[in-house]
Amino acid sequence: MMNRQATSNLRQRALRIAVASFLSSSFSDEELLEISVLLDVSFVEDLSHLLTIMQVLQSPRQAISAGSLSDDQPSMVIDAIHDVVRRKRIGKNRLLGYMHEVSPSASRNIASDGISTIQMISEFVAMTPTDQAYRLLMRVSGESDDDPYLKGISRRFDP
Repeated sequence: MMNRQATSNLRQRALRIAVASFLSSSFSDEELLEISVLLDVSFVEDLSHLLTIMQVLQSPRQAISAGSLSDDQPSMVIDAIHDVVRRKRIGKNRLLGYMHEVSPSASRNIASDGISTIQMISEFVAMTPTDQAYRLLMRVSGESDDDPYLKGISRRFDP
């Protein structure tokens, strides 16, 4: 855990980078004003959620090429998937459906009755190749496979 001064410095640096990104973007002046109105708790939660997903997805190419997740990656993937499922209030049956879309064979071995959502996710991640665990994360993160943002992320990490 960072000390208070280090946290304050990191926060200030992150804010400066975010503001610089907005100012150097192609947003018009009106759009920037509208964005400033949109900066509420839900916006910050969405930003936090995306940063968490991007942190998990940061190095999957190496993990995929190695064929397995490193020691800390499974728990990060499990936590990220569980966070999305919890935030979006995705039920066990719907989650099982997503698992089936990603890996029909693995999803057949997972029962949604009598186990928690986190246990379902853990079992899926344990029995599937790395790329399928990341695909499940992408699937629960976006309701539509047509989302160009998610398609770009997914394409970036395909082996």
